Amino acid sequence: MDLARHKDLSRYKVNPDRPSAVSEVSKGAQNTTPTPRLEALAQPKQPPRSYEPARQAQSIVSAAAQGAEASAWIAALARPKVPHESALKDGTQYEWSEWQSSVTEAAKKATATDRVEALAVAKQPPTVYAPAKSPFWHANPDVKSYVATERLASLSQPRTHRSIHEEDRSVWSVKTATLHAQPSERVVELAAPLPRKQRSKK
Repeated sequence: MDLARHKDLSRYKVNPDRPSAVSEVSKGAQNTTPTPRLEALAQPKQPPRSYEPARQAQSIVSAAAQGAEASAWIAALARPKVPHESALKDGTQYEWSEWQSSVTEAAKKATATDRVEALAVAKQPPTVYAPAKSPFWHANPDVKSYVATERLASLSQPRTHRSIHEEDRSVWSVKTATLHAQPSERVVELAAPLPRKQRSKK
């Protein structure tokens, strides 16, 4: 019953403005002088030397940079890029198949050297390369005219299932000696259910 009652806060001197109890500080503690160790611990921790404060969003441009003059190369890079004129045939429309050839007449009439012709020959596949197989299985003509043996013919026949009335009833009969046989202790022990399965259900 005592645990069910509300906690009495009057003996803890609780201040309504503070959620915790008010601690009384003795006169000796109020007039004491801190030691050098306490004063050192009271100092705020200094940031590491590698610490860099957050930079401002605006970039500060120096007066020298504001009065600087751009070089000729900077002025050239500052100009917008001018696209080149399209090399199209006269009297035709803009199509990709109608670009004018940039090959010179001397290059068109040039004769390739033996080295260039050798390099132009397509590379042959390696000797161990096997091409992709056909998705169709082509049967050998000898296989098409093959005659199955009696063993294969018998194995290819579907299995016949006879009804229980057509089967031999002797396979289901139990001998008289078997009916009167007494099991051994080992067989009785193995036939007993497991202890964990003998527990009553809740």
